[in-house]
Amino acid sequence: RILTGTYENLWLDGNGVPGAAKSLLGPLTIQDSLWIDASLSANGADMTIGGNWTLQPGIGNQFDPTTATVTFNGNPQQQRISGTPGTFQNLTISNPNGGVLLEADSLTVLGQLNLDGSVLTITNQELILGTVASISATTAFSTSEMIELSASGGLTKLVDASYNQTIPIGNA
Repeated sequence: RILTGTYENLWLDGNGVPGAAKSLLGPLTIQDSLWIDASLSANGADMTIGGNWTLQPGIGNQFDPTTATVTFNGNPQQQRISGTPGTFQNLTISNPNGGVLLEADSLTVLGQLNLDGSVLTITNQELILGTVASISATTAFSTSEMIELSASGGLTKLVDASYNQTIPIGNA
């Protein structure tokens, strides 16, 4: 179990046990980077990350977002989401100094993707938005609040028959 609080960096290790289970006991703030080499359940607790997020490839290593919101709010020019494919319930990108770079194989957002004055850059990876996922911006979608795709980056929106939404994509 991971105690509620603020950490400079946090490394969650399964101590040699593939997919060892870890869970949050409450909201968590990580001022720099989070490195996950285990199975982590948010247990509905929100997380704020000031640096990079790495979900290490490995048997059983995963992040179970439950109903939590993960917010990237650091000051680095570019924060990174890397490692194995990950799923977030709600994801907020709040880094006006350069946004967040997706380096994971793919990233799925099931609920709300909030671009709070920031850009989510997708290079060779794929962003998957679930059927009920939506995208919002603090002000209006623009070159400072959008999803930036490279020539080989992808965006997939799973839809049902009632789908009607604006998706802010482009390149800056």
